This record gives sequence, structure tokens and C-alpha cells, in this order.
Amino acid sequence: MRRPLISTLLVVGSSMLFVLPPSVTYAQSPRVAPEAVTNLKASRETRVGIAGDKFTINGQPTFLLGVSYFDAVHWRESDLDRLAEYNFNLIRVFLDWRNRGFFDEEGNLTKSEELLALVRAANDRGIVVDVTITGYSEIPRDRAVQAAVRALRNEPNVIFDLQNEHNLGGEAALSHSDIRQLYFIAKAENARAIIFTSNYAAWMRGNTLNPDVLTQEVKTGIDVIAPHFTRNSRWYGDTGTRVAQTKEHLRSINSNRPVYVQEDHRNGWRGGDFTKEQFLQAAQEAKTNGAAGWVFHTDAGFSLIDREFFAELDATERQVIRELGSAISNSTAYNTPID
Repeated sequence: MRRPLISTLLVVGSSMLFVLPPSVTYAQSPRVAPEAVTNLKASRETRVGIAGDKFTINGQPTFLLGVSYFDAVHWRESDLDRLAEYNFNLIRVFLDWRNRGFFDEEGNLTKSEELLALVRAANDRGIVVDVTITGYSEIPRDRAVQAAVRALRNEPNVIFDLQNEHNLGGEAALSHSDIRQLYFIAKAENARAIIFTSNYAAWMRGNTLNPDVLTQEVKTGIDVIAPHFTRNSRWYGDTGTRVAQTKEHLRSINSNRPVYVQEDHRNGWRGGDFTKEQFLQAAQEAKTNGAAGWVFHTDAGFSLIDREFFAELDATERQVIRELGSAISNSTAYNTPID
């Protein structure tokens, strides 16, 4: 028998049926940070927000540049230090990762202290944490969403992906109605949280836009559009067109919200083997065409039990990490070698 995707229904009274408009700036004025800075760390607040179609950090429009860091149970401070050094300001983690990660089979958060430690360490380094709550397992989604948002409701540097690629996974896939319900569950725990869901090629097959599907995605109420575009052989050269088409349709339906390119192609997936220049091109095209963020997708973060994130990168990925941050931000290039 198929286990219910959402184990209980949330009855929301009329006073709670709210959808914060995408134009609302979620960020508040940051507190004064202490002066001390040690090993690239600063005791400070990294408050992520939204202003129109852009992310903000402490009220300033900021392009979010991230890496896939899925196996967050085994996170290391040294990884965060080096990512901050190379000008990355986001990590994407999975709570429901191999063997359920931070959850038990009932959707209870069993490693909340470890999760809080990671989020706060990231905050100290100016890093936003994209918390992907559920994947393809059959834990109760409503309980998992409620537990995750509740545990992190006081953490200013977190955004929440309700489910990775909600339109995939066979019986584990979630409909737009399911997503809308989970959205309200999350907002009931923290009305100011940034809540969204990711999808794979939901409204764009190749470079062909399906406007009706994108419109339905928007109608769930999500605060951010997070596509995983089609992984064809020319994906890196198609990124700009895909972002531009997505944003154009959003404008046509008066939906001004961030487009966050969350999981592009990666080396090793179905034989993919791409150059440093191709990865840089994809990220730069995303930003140039109005994306609010882009994640460098790599399986280096899939298992961190035995080795650091940087030790898991292949030779090309090491070059990408070394150059991508400065290429995107136009900051001074880093010369520190990656061991």
C-alpha cells in the first residue's frame, strides 16, 4: 500500500490564509556585528531576504552562488572556511539524504543540534543555507516540513526547499496542490521564511517553455522559482535562454520573484564531462539574464563521511571552485591552491 505523502491535513483558518507577495523584503536591519574576525569567520548576522526578483543579504541585493553539499550530517568547518574564501555564499544541503539524514522514518528531526551547529557556522561565514527538506523517501512530508521550519525559525540565513524535484519520484511525486498545502504548513511555523520547491524540467523541455505549467507552479504560492533545467549536451550554452524565457513569462503574469538555478548539469552524470569554461559560462549566463542565484552542482558533496568536500572534487571542479566566485562577483582572483 502506498504510504500517504502528507500524513495529516492542516486546517487553516481564514486569518492564516496568507501569501506574502514576492515584492516583500523579508530581510530586516542587521544587528551590529562584533569586530573580531578569526580565520575568515566573523560573528555576524547573515540575514537572507527577497526584494522583488533578487535575493538580499542584510538588505543588499546579492547574487547567491552555491555548491551542492548534500551530506550535511558530516559537515566540516574547514569546508565552510574554504568556500567563504573562494567567495561562495550558499550551500545546498539535504535533510532527507541517504538513510534519512537528519530525520527518522516518521519525519521527526533527530539531529537538530547538529543542524543548528551547521547553520550557525555558515551564518558566521556569510553563507546562506538552502535546506532541502525532503527527497524521494516516504517520510511524512507535513511532519518533516513542520519540524525543519520550526527548528530553524530563528536562524536568519536559511531558505527552504520543500521537496527536491517535486514532480519526479513516481508515487513519491507531489502535486501542485500538495505543494500549496506544505507551503502553508511551513508559513504557519514561520511566516517570514523563504519557502519554495524545486522541479526537474517541469515547464521547459530543452528550450521550449510550457507557460501553463510555470503558471501552476507560481500559483502554489512559493516565494522562489527553482528550476533544474534539462541536462542536454549544450546545457551550459542554453542557461541564459532558459532563464530569460522563465523571467519573461513571470513578468507576463505579474509574478516578480527570484529565479534560482538550483541544480544544473554535473560531471559524471550519465557520462557528462564538462570543462571549466563551460561551468563558468552557465553561471555567468544565469546571472546576466537575471537569475538570482546559481548552484555549482557536483557529487563531491554526496558523501562526506571520509573526506572533506574539496578532496572529493575532480580536477576540473577544483579549477571551477577556484575561479567561479571571483568571475561572478568581479572580485580579486584567489590564488590559494586547492590541495
